Amino acid sequence: MVDLGSTDGRAVVVTATGWNIVGRAPVLFRRSGATAPMPPPVLDGDGLAKLHALLNMEGPDAVGG
Repeated sequence: MVDLGSTDGRAVVVTATGWNIVGRAPVLFRRSGATAPMPPPVLDGDGLAKLHALLNMEGPDAVGG
């Protein structure tokens, strides 16, 4: 679960099958004075492929060595 840091208590629930924004987090988050609101995530195509393009690593079928 990811706290979005908003005053309305929204959070992102992450599961093995995806994620969902909830209006109020089912758990209590402890925030410091440095906590700032985060933008909500956006479903935008193949995000994993976009992330992989930023990383310095071989393709997903490569074997470590």
